[in-house]
Amino acid sequence: MTDAGWLEIGRVVSVDAARRSVRVLPAAGSAHEFGAQRRVWLEMARECPMAALVAECNLSGGHLKIVFTPGVSRDMVAMLGNARVLLPADRRTEAREEPWSLARAVGMQVVLPGGAVMGTVMETVETQAGGALRIRLEETGRIAALPFIDAVIKDVDGLSGVITITDPEPFLVLDDTAPDA
Repeated sequence: MTDAGWLEIGRVVSVDAARRSVRVLPAAGSAHEFGAQRRVWLEMARECPMAALVAECNLSGGHLKIVFTPGVSRDMVAMLGNARVLLPADRRTEAREEPWSLARAVGMQVVLPGGAVMGTVMETVETQAGGALRIRLEETGRIAALPFIDAVIKDVDGLSGVITITDPEPFLVLDDTAPDA
């Protein structure tokens, strides 16, 4: 199957070989694919994708914890760092319209009214006022916070993974003291 026959639905961000599990950052608009699949394919260093049976899959803090069946060895799991998580394109499922939650914004792109990408949502913070987005800025790599309020958010497209905002200047707060900045 060519690369065009695969759909990238996430990327492994950490590995726990002892528990046969990985944490995956789902690709924007693809988190629903994990709940609908019993099997995923993992590609390491552009090699042929390896099929793996999923025993358990849980969403927590914008990441998915995937536990594999005992048929996937601990040694194999140990080698999955930064692997692409794939799905054959013909196995794609339609996204069900789910109630919006701020946690679903992790991994989404933040776009200015003209279409320029401002950055990517790294983390969300729930507040009584509506919440906040922590964004890694595209141009500088710096971390910034933006409130998730009507005055800032113009549109949220969960299927395409894009948040369109209005002028962020009055609300944008640079987070230079963040440990990951």
